[in-house]
Amino acid sequence: MVEVYLQEKAKVNSLTFQAITGKDKGKLSPLVEKKEWRTTLISEEMACYLYIDKESINYNFQNLYDYFVRFAREEKIIQVIAEGILFARNLQDAPPNKLHAKEFAETVKEKFSKFENIQVEILDKKSITENRMGLLLAVNAGSHHEPRVVILRYFGAKQNKKNVLGLVGKGITFDSGGYNLKPSSSLQCMKFDMSGAAVVCTSFFTLIQKKPKINVVAVACLTENAIGGHATLTESVVTSMSGKTVEINNTDAEGRLVLADGITYAIEKEKVTKIITVATLTGAVVLALGENLTGIMTNNQEFYQQFIQSTQKSHENI
Repeated sequence: MVEVYLQEKAKVNSLTFQAITGKDKGKLSPLVEKKEWRTTLISEEMACYLYIDKESINYNFQNLYDYFVRFAREEKIIQVIAEGILFARNLQDAPPNKLHAKEFAETVKEKFSKFENIQVEILDKKSITENRMGLLLAVNAGSHHEPRVVILRYFGAKQNKKNVLGLVGKGITFDSGGYNLKPSSSLQCMKFDMSGAAVVCTSFFTLIQKKPKINVVAVACLTENAIGGHATLTESVVTSMSGKTVEINNTDAEGRLVLADGITYAIEKEKVTKIITVATLTGAVVLALGENLTGIMTNNQEFYQQFIQSTQKSHENI
């Protein structure tokens, strides 16, 4: 394993860049992609691995040095990506009795407080009610903790308001299933049901660092799905923000409800033209695709092809 240090002393939170060859395969995490001149970032180790073939004629110290120098020029964005990943994971790992919708919203607001070119708006229960977000309120009805909606806005192409990307995330801070109560074994890890909201907020955070010439609005719909005296009953009929009525045949299908109001808000209030939603929406995806693939559905094949190209660059399997 080759290590090259180009600084006199270590920096706090700095990345370690390591070049590895075929003989090092057995010592490495299986997450490291073992393809010629391919880099893999492992955020937990704060390390980036460069795989090279020792027998390759392109392998020499000068080439390694030049590669490291080029990489160093991009180190800032790599650090930002690592920071975004850790921010999402810290939100996900928070105990469900410590991170409710209010705390989630306040954490995100604080994270973006240093950015002057970002608009952060948080809707409380009164504002959510005024916006007629009946599906989100129906999911929240059994909880002692009020819901929140976080809106993040970035306009890097103000002259092109007809092209606004929307990111909408499901933020169920704990999912009991409501009156369609989950079995005990399925309640484990239900604090992670806010992962969609965490992902869209941290994706937004990472994206804006490069100050792209695009417009992006992120909407995170936050609540817990609890049981209580006011909880929504199975076969209740509620009215969505769009005006459509919905019969709730399963209170454990709450994710699509909060997403529906989030999508409507993004379209009607924020005037987005394309939307990516992110959610831990159904265990059926795990049954169908396993633990290491993300399921994707679309009604726009052209947008899907653009998305596929991005996932290939980021090595995300969908």
